[in-house]
Amino acid sequence: MCGIIGIIGADSLSYKLFLGMQKLQDRGQDAAGMITYNGRNFHFHRGSVGEDESELLVKNSFTHRDLENLTGFMGIGHVRYPTVGAGRIAQPLYVDSPYGIAMGHNGNIVNYLQLRENIETKLLHKCNTDCDIELILHLFAHSLDRRVRDGFTVEKVFQSVDDIMSQLIGSYSVVALIGDKGILAFRDPNGIKPLLMGEKRETRSRKSYAFASERSALYALGYENIHWLKHGEAVFADTDGNVHSRIIRQGEEALCEFEGTYFSRPESDFNGRPNILLRKELARALAPQLRHLDLDYVFPVPDTSNIGALELARELGVPFEFGLIRDKYATRTFIMPLQEYRELALELKLIPIREFIEGKKILLVEDSIVRGTTSSKVVSMIRAFNPKKVYMAVYSPPRRFPCFYGIDFPVEEELIARGDISIDQIAERIGVDGLFFQKIEDHKRIYGVGVCMACLTGEYPTDVSAAREFVEQRMADRITKARGHAI
Repeated sequence: MCGIIGIIGADSLSYKLFLGMQKLQDRGQDAAGMITYNGRNFHFHRGSVGEDESELLVKNSFTHRDLENLTGFMGIGHVRYPTVGAGRIAQPLYVDSPYGIAMGHNGNIVNYLQLRENIETKLLHKCNTDCDIELILHLFAHSLDRRVRDGFTVEKVFQSVDDIMSQLIGSYSVVALIGDKGILAFRDPNGIKPLLMGEKRETRSRKSYAFASERSALYALGYENIHWLKHGEAVFADTDGNVHSRIIRQGEEALCEFEGTYFSRPESDFNGRPNILLRKELARALAPQLRHLDLDYVFPVPDTSNIGALELARELGVPFEFGLIRDKYATRTFIMPLQEYRELALELKLIPIREFIEGKKILLVEDSIVRGTTSSKVVSMIRAFNPKKVYMAVYSPPRRFPCFYGIDFPVEEELIARGDISIDQIAERIGVDGLFFQKIEDHKRIYGVGVCMACLTGEYPTDVSAAREFVEQRMADRITKARGHAI
């Protein structure tokens, strides 16, 4: 899961990309990069790579001088949360021909290893990173190069997108710059990953266009007429200010449920539906399971469950309190590479408040439980202050199946709810007196159709037969990365 923003036609371009990247920071904290084009040259800057993870945040990766040097009228910014590759490889990536193409993406290519072998042995393109966007970039550049020998057209761009869609299996939302031509954006045929577009009038005669992983980034920059690209859609905004769109290939729509439940910001939306309202509805649906409990307080496990916990407390008529205070400088523990790092980081991240815990009956509210790391550590921290009872309510169902589309739990054995493990067994492991998950039928009813719930149901929207090799590679990547990782 990554965050991407692309803009064409804006004044102070690099500064707008920088601000947009900051709004997308929650989507990736492993690397940050930006590329711009000024009509003659591409200009790159990739975030500092050091032992201190804070150096890789957007705000610490670019100086005023860096932004001044990133001149141009179109560009891409990217924050990375890697699910392929061990290194802190900052996107966008770039190739010289044809025209000069820079590209960044959000997603995960399931058949990465097979495609890489084909690209290197048959197309004779050398892959210099372990990042799956490099495969998409090489495939697109190879296809476009063959087509434009007798001249460039937008139709040829769309044909090249069709070429790569026919080969890629997995999830991908892509933004690319084509030197002197324009900016291209497209989503995979199932639309598993989000991508939105907005427009803004810069002068009386000129508009700028922007693409981003979340509505929040576009709102922050003043863009209007914001809408989601359709699944399988490609949009090309050319250097003359014209916008061209085409549905390239469409399968069954399957936008990732985890975006709405957890990953995207509360002020963003889920395919046009505000996340804040979605999360409130998810929380309310838990209430019938909980009305029999005698409670003193409802606590969120901050921050992503704050909205749901507040709504659930209202629904139950129980006081809401922040019994856990989050250190605002702490990183997201979910995106750390190994369990031991997640556990240590969590101890630094959350601070219990004794006055709301000692001798009290508490309901903790979570948006999801994946590995159980956060939940078990939180309960342990709460128990240290001698509560009378500790319950937990989760406004999504148990995640029993791995994700191969860019959320980093591709190994079933890591999931606390894997296989036929019962809710009582999970409750015992976490250490709560009662555990309540959202019912899958309620979750499906609230989300409606066109949503990927593979990690909840085991029903995948694409072929995942190549996933075993991908999982083996991902585990090797994690070990490699962990050797040099510091909290």
